[in-house]
Amino acid sequence: MKWALYVSHDPEYVLVRILEPLLHQVPETMYFVKDTQLQYASVNKALLRRSGKRYKTEVVGHTAVELFPPPWATITLPRMRK
Repeated sequence: MKWALYVSHDPEYVLVRILEPLLHQVPETMYFVKDTQLQYASVNKALLRRSGKRYKTEVVGHTAVELFPPPWATITLPRMRK
């Protein structure tokens, strides 16, 4: 028996249908996907809780600097730019 996994070449499909459900399975660890401008494209529930937001739409399109206090946001920023 052969198995095949069809993965669309549409990045939004891959993100919403495949990656996001996996990100939500780990409730205590923050997982996210950022775009080339370092803005959140997808986040899990742990990141929402820690950012103080309730809805993904409040986070998507924003950077860590806009959402988190300076010590946390500025520590992670140089690593993301590499």
